[in-house]
Amino acid sequence: MEGLIPAFIAILLAETGGSVQALAGRNGALPALALSTLISLGIAVAGGAVIATMIGPQPRMLLAGLALLFAGGPMLLRVKPPRAQDDAPGFSKAFFRYLAAQLGDASQFIAFAIAARSSMPLLALAGGWGGVMLAAALPGLLGRDWPEAARLGLLRRASALLLTGAGVWLIISALRLI
Repeated sequence: MEGLIPAFIAILLAETGGSVQALAGRNGALPALALSTLISLGIAVAGGAVIATMIGPQPRMLLAGLALLFAGGPMLLRVKPPRAQDDAPGFSKAFFRYLAAQLGDASQFIAFAIAARSSMPLLALAGGWGGVMLAAALPGLLGRDWPEAARLGLLRRASALLLTGAGVWLIISALRLI
């Protein structure tokens, strides 16, 4: 459970108000998102499992703190609406678009860091995948009553504050400043 819940929450927060939510309802986008996320996070978790054998617990905590800080910090600076895409990308086009966007993304860095910190990296993969999929479903759950600007602005800023705060806390703890 030490990798599942943190990965789920952190990646859900990191994906709030982003392109995953904007494109998830399109034709072929949800299955493409599911597969591309599994591949992207699988690469990250494999790397995290390898790194875990090379560094100690304090550097792993510092790595997790930096991942959260680097995910939340840019979200605080600017709320960028997702770029407009065509309405029906189809499975293969959506798959490659998502995979290209996810490689090197904040969610991949978070999964990498949590897998390195966890003793069960596959749980970090499952939690991260669940977080992305819930983030994709969130606009449908909120409904059309809540304006787009409020969803992007309010949820994205709240998520950014939580990620940044948790990242700073982990960094301070890893450096033993408290």
